Amino acid sequence: MSAAAGEEEAETLRSLNTKLNASYENWYAQLSPRTRAAWKEYRRLEALDREEGYLCYDDPEHELYQDPEARWDDQVDEAMPLPAPERVAWEAPEEPSKDEGPRCRSIKDDGW
Repeated sequence: MSAAAGEEEAETLRSLNTKLNASYENWYAQLSPRTRAAWKEYRRLEALDREEGYLCYDDPEHELYQDPEARWDDQVDEAMPLPAPERVAWEAPEEPSKDEGPRCRSIKDDGW
């Protein structure tokens, strides 16, 4: 990789990080004071778990300790039902007549 390509990649990463940080700051600024306090407490506890080397598979109180084959998304009590698909009668599109040739379609075209 050339130096110019490396600089371009680094600049792209800086630009992405700037956008992501701005998005995070915007999200955080819109939280209520109570939710901000809860988020800070969550981050503190998450860091504490990391520092202590917490593993859910070593914790007898964690559901994955009992069943290591379980997945975290299987722990949901009940799946939300999906709405029934709408039944729409399908009609074959009209065949263009041979003498018309190719057509340009627009957004307002009823043929789509």
